[in-house]
Amino acid sequence: MASIHFIINPVAGGGNSLEKLVEAINTAFNRETGAAQLHFSEYKGHAKEIAELLVKKSPTCIVACGGDGTINEVASVIAGSDIKLGIVPIGSGNGLAANLRLPKDISIALQLIKQENTKKIDAGLINGKYFFSNTGVSFDAEVIKIYENQKAKGFAGYLKACFFGMFSFKPVAARISFGKHIIEGPQFLLFVSNSNQLGYGKSLTPNALPDDGLLDIATVEKIGFWEKIRLGYLLLRGKTLNFEKIRIERIPQAAIKLPEKIFTTAQVDGEFIYFKTNKFTITVQPACLTVIVP
Repeated sequence: MASIHFIINPVAGGGNSLEKLVEAINTAFNRETGAAQLHFSEYKGHAKEIAELLVKKSPTCIVACGGDGTINEVASVIAGSDIKLGIVPIGSGNGLAANLRLPKDISIALQLIKQENTKKIDAGLINGKYFFSNTGVSFDAEVIKIYENQKAKGFAGYLKACFFGMFSFKPVAARISFGKHIIEGPQFLLFVSNSNQLGYGKSLTPNALPDDGLLDIATVEKIGFWEKIRLGYLLLRGKTLNFEKIRIERIPQAAIKLPEKIFTTAQVDGEFIYFKTNKFTITVQPACLTVIVP
């Protein structure tokens, strides 16, 4: 494989995999031949900046080494091009990688990249910003906000953030329209997904597919404390669809308005983001990203 670049988030997954990853890349691709070049991100958004510089060199493949946030930054740059995206999932949740059945073992993931078997997947857009796994403007955004500002990380960290989020998050008044349907009222959950994985094997939209040209939108209206506990329990058990108040629709696009908001907190592929608007257009860009898969 010629002209392959690895963009590595050195703090992904707590940074525990960095030394092993670098050694494995050097072993698998032999940098002395110029087959692979390594680039390290230093701050949020840096992986995207690196990818933007690399596309000018017309690489055949760019590999994102990190979690869903790193993948988003790289994939957002090469979506719509012929450049292949490789993924070495060393982040915390690794939702998209799990949906694509990518191996967690670094050496196996690198061998997979060398085989170059690919498939096209869709991308979602929220006000023009790409998401490849999911996005949301409700409880999930509150959880990500708490998670990014606490010391506890990993699965235990997400559970802690969910617990505190149950008390701090107030359902958001929303008007959601898609096709001939309109949903109005306070929403505890307003979540749009392109994949069937949140990470750690958990899912709010278990039937979502990244290559069907559609997005899954999941909504849950205002619910009480014990209903929140029940939803969390079913999520952990992989039985989200058994929750009586969850509504999931498969859509090509949607319009969302949050009339009581001026600015909006959101999450995009597990990264907290602040939108200076209360109106959102959700669309899908079918088969726009070429990903290396098993």
